[in-house]
Amino acid sequence: MRTNKTILSEDEICYVKEHIGSEKYCDIASHLGYTSQQIANECRKLKIHKPVRRLSDEDVQVIIENYTNTNTVELADQLDTSVDAVARIASLYGVKKSSWYTDEQKSFIIDNYTKLSAKEIAKVIGTDTRRIQQAINKLCKPRINEKILTDDEIQFIKDNYTIMPATEIGKILGYNKNFIIYKANKLGLRKKRKINSSYFKDIDTPEKAYFLGFIFADGWICHNSTNGTYEFGMQLQSGDNYIIDRLDEVLGGGNYRSHIDSEDTLICGKMCHSNGIDGIRVFSKEIVEDLMSHGIEFNKSQKDTYPIVDDSLFFDFLRGYIDGDGCYYIDNGQTYMHITCASKIPLLYLQEKLKSFDIETRIYSENKRKHRLMCINGKAMHKLINSLYKDKDCICLTRKYERIKHFLSLAA
Repeated sequence: MRTNKTILSEDEICYVKEHIGSEKYCDIASHLGYTSQQIANECRKLKIHKPVRRLSDEDVQVIIENYTNTNTVELADQLDTSVDAVARIASLYGVKKSSWYTDEQKSFIIDNYTKLSAKEIAKVIGTDTRRIQQAINKLCKPRINEKILTDDEIQFIKDNYTIMPATEIGKILGYNKNFIIYKANKLGLRKKRKINSSYFKDIDTPEKAYFLGFIFADGWICHNSTNGTYEFGMQLQSGDNYIIDRLDEVLGGGNYRSHIDSEDTLICGKMCHSNGIDGIRVFSKEIVEDLMSHGIEFNKSQKDTYPIVDDSLFFDFLRGYIDGDGCYYIDNGQTYMHITCASKIPLLYLQEKLKSFDIETRIYSENKRKHRLMCINGKAMHKLINSLYKDKDCICLTRKYERIKHFLSLAA
């Protein structure tokens, strides 16, 4: 089970690392389009530590007086220290959070946890989804068995669970997805799917090479031979979900799919918008091991390994890598390409490979964990784009294709 997957991109992680010592959580969150709590949570996952200054007696008193009823992230921002430092002081002086919910709010949670998602309840009450899920686990789990479905509802679940998403069944019956899954498991129902577990055994088609590049940039794997956990997944913004759809299809269909709605959030007086996110999770030991054999590693952003494909498929692989970690941008009327990576080693490989195709690139290192491969020469860009999109119907992110299609068929 994945527990440390970050929602931040490589560029966003680099931004957090560069500014965590000089800016507040709320300022970083405002710039990146997240909430302060999300940034604080991601810092914990990635072990990015905010420099801790020595707290004065006055600071300690502020924590003691306000910790009970104040968001910890806001308190840390106010005192210009880390969330962990605030929590340690509170623990030292025996200060605890008050109950998050009134009796009325608790009743609302209990009455609606089978009908609304945790996110929807959180919006009504005015808190975050994580705390609502904790409240559901504490207040409502003992009541799940008390909820009696009608015979018609049970039959509907039996007839449709293997062919219809639990979310859709929940909408029809008036329950949330998790409740439907729980009841289906109790009824002994299981999703039917035939996973194409050998898909990545050999990277021998343009589409496979493209997905390998995209996974290297934006995918992740988890494996634990001790408990038999093998998992591969990807998350993309919702506008790019056709890539997820196609990946699900070639892997046999019926894999676990997720969706997070886009939302507008008021942060420090500024309205910020976060895009919706679509994801896929595939549970297959063979797929994970095949991806590892091709150079995909756990926590790959910290590794110097990289996939190598046949020369005939190199530009399909590179197109996938650019769609995941690359960017086409326009400056003074000129269009350029760059790829950002935490390790310089894969970029050196790409540079050498492109050089063999007579395509000039440069590598710039902003710091030890942020490197960019850039193509800024007009002639090289013409050749690069015509090589990447040589096949008219190749799989790609259309929003990126639209930015560079003017290069196609032009003389280099």
